Amino acid sequence: MIRCILAATDFSERSRAALARAAGLARLAGARLVLLHVVDEDAPADIVGSRVTIAERGLAGERDRLEDVDAETRVVTGDPFAAIAATAAELEADLVVAGDHRRSLLRALFLDTTVERLVRVTALPVLIARGSATTPYVHALVGVEAEPAARVMDLLRGFGAAAPAHVSLLHAFDPVASGKMAQAGVADRTIEAYEAEVAAALRRRLEDGVEAGPSLAEIVVVAGEPVTALEQTAARLDVDLVVTATHARRGVGRLVLGSVTSRLLREGDRDLLIVPPTLFEADRIEDEGP
Repeated sequence: MIRCILAATDFSERSRAALARAAGLARLAGARLVLLHVVDEDAPADIVGSRVTIAERGLAGERDRLEDVDAETRVVTGDPFAAIAATAAELEADLVVAGDHRRSLLRALFLDTTVERLVRVTALPVLIARGSATTPYVHALVGVEAEPAARVMDLLRGFGAAAPAHVSLLHAFDPVASGKMAQAGVADRTIEAYEAEVAAALRRRLEDGVEAGPSLAEIVVVAGEPVTALEQTAARLDVDLVVTATHARRGVGRLVLGSVTSRLLREGDRDLLIVPPTLFEADRIEDEGP
C-alpha cells in the first residue's frame, strides 16, 4: 500500500502540477504527504541560509494551495537528486512525485535531468506528473516484460482508491529473426506466421502471470521498438498514465531500461510512472537460485 508520498518541487508551474497530483493521490490513498524543496548548498553559508528561509515560506504557500489534504513541508540542502533520494529513504516513502523537466535541445544533448539521475539512484517508483488533474487515473498502460507483470499490477493496486480504473499491459519484442529470415529470402507469409507464434507465446506468459479481473483491460503484444509501441498504443487507448518496468537484470537489460525510460522522460506527454528494477530483485534471486 502507498503510505507515504514525497513530492519534490522547484516552485515552477511544472512542479505545481506535480504537487496537485501528489495531493490527489495522497487524499484518495489515505497516505502521508511530504512536500520537499532542495536548496543547492554550493554557495556561501549566509546565502544558503537566506535561500532556505525563502524556500520555507514558498513551500508553506504551496502547501496552503492544496485542498483537502494535510501536508508536511521540508527544505533541505545539497545536490537535488541525491537529497531527494536521501529524504525519500529517511521517510520510508513509497512513491516520489516530481514535475516534468525543462525541455531544450541543448539540455537534451548534453545533460541528464534531475529526474533521470533520481531514477538511477532511488529504489522507489517515481511518478512524473505532466497534467494538473487530481482525479484518479482512468487508464494506465504498462510496458513490461512477462515476468514482473504481476508485481506491477500489485504496485498499482497499492494505490488504493487512487489506483487506475483500467490497466492494459504491453510487451514489445524485437523480431531479430524476422530480419534474418527476410535477408534469406523467406516469404513474407512465413515471417508473419513466425511473429504471430512468438506473440502468442508471450501473451500466454503474460496471461499466466497476472490475475484476471475488471481492472485488466487488455493485453497487447506487438513486434517493434518499445518506445514507439508504447506511444502508439497509449494514443490508441487514450491512456492518462504510462508505466515502464523491466526485470531486474544486469548488463544489456539495464541499458535498455535506461534508453526507454530516458526517451519517455524527454519526449512523452503523458504522466509517467517509472518502476525501478529493485522492485523485482526478489524475482531475480529466485530465478538465479542459491
